[in-house]
Amino acid sequence: MAAGYAFAVMMDFPQLRSPQLRYIPLEGCEPLSFGAAWRAGVRSPALRRFLSLLEQSLRPADGERAALTP
Repeated sequence: MAAGYAFAVMMDFPQLRSPQLRYIPLEGCEPLSFGAAWRAGVRSPALRRFLSLLEQSLRPADGERAALTP
């Protein structure tokens, strides 16, 4: 970045955007989906906390709730 220019193709996390960067969506690309899997019956406090943090990090920009409740 010695010239002050760079580019990257990456997933968009609107809540992590930097105001110093410009974000340009790629047309024709299908949206990605994320999920989590855990063993049935496991409901530990650590799992609940992890899923809460994951949900906060990956929440869609329009405020929809992700379905990651154990």
